[in-house]
Formats: sequence, structure tokens, C-alpha cells
Amino acid sequence: MNRINNYFKLIMLVTLLVSACSSAGDGAEQTNEPNVPDGEGGGFGVSNVIINSTEILIMESYPIQVALIVSGELPTPCHVLQTIINDPDEQNRILIEVLGVIDDETVCTQVMEPFEERIGIPMQGSPDGVYEIWLNGELVGDFSYPGG
Repeated sequence: MNRINNYFKLIMLVTLLVSACSSAGDGAEQTNEPNVPDGEGGGFGVSNVIINSTEILIMESYPIQVALIVSGELPTPCHVLQTIINDPDEQNRILIEVLGVIDDETVCTQVMEPFEERIGIPMQGSPDGVYEIWLNGELVGDFSYPGG
């Protein structure tokens, strides 16, 4: 009987842990608009993430593809990584935001969750020039793009 109670406790613990972080998702959502409700009582919280490193990748394909590799930490394992990618502005700056989004009702372990994400930067139709990539308000670097 004691063995059955131990199995039951183990199953309950695993169920609790899985349900606590079930909203974490499998990867980042890339959009041009924030995906959180507007107004009061929206039900979602947005948090800053810690950025540890970045790398700009230029893939020599046709058309040329550009990506930003970002590694860092989310506030909890239950936060979902979300990226907002803006089209280049008049000064050829590409502004990217990386955020952590969580349902306000989620109860989660308060421990940082490491992530590494490849963010594709849409460049098709962009003119030739030097472009700067800004991540969460800070300059990451620049690259020369041959337009098509």
C-alpha cells in the first residue's frame, strides 16, 4: 500500500509540474505587432529578457538571406519568447524587439530559462545599402545588403 501511495504522489507531482509550464510553447513567435491584449485586465504580462549574445548571419543564397542569432534568458520557463521585427526605416535601421510574454494567471517556478533563437530578417525588395540592426534599443551591428 505504501508503494502505491508513493506512485500516486509521484504522478501528482509530475502532473503539477507539467501543467505549471504548459503555456511555454515550442519557440518564438515572430510578428510585426505585439501579441498582447490592449487595455486593462488583458490577462498577459510582458517582460524584458536578458540578452547574452548576438550574431548577424548573411547566407549567400539567392535571394540573400539575413538572420540574427540571439541567446539570452527568459524570466521564467513559462514565458513565451516573442519577437517584433520592423521593416527598415528611412535611415536603414531595422528595429527588433525580443520580449517574454506570460499569461497573468500562470503560476511558474521563478528561475531564469535560457534560450537561443534564430530571427529571420525579411529583406526581399529592399534596396542596396548598409543596414543597421537594433535589438531592444541597442545597436547590434550592420551589414551590406545587395538588393534585388
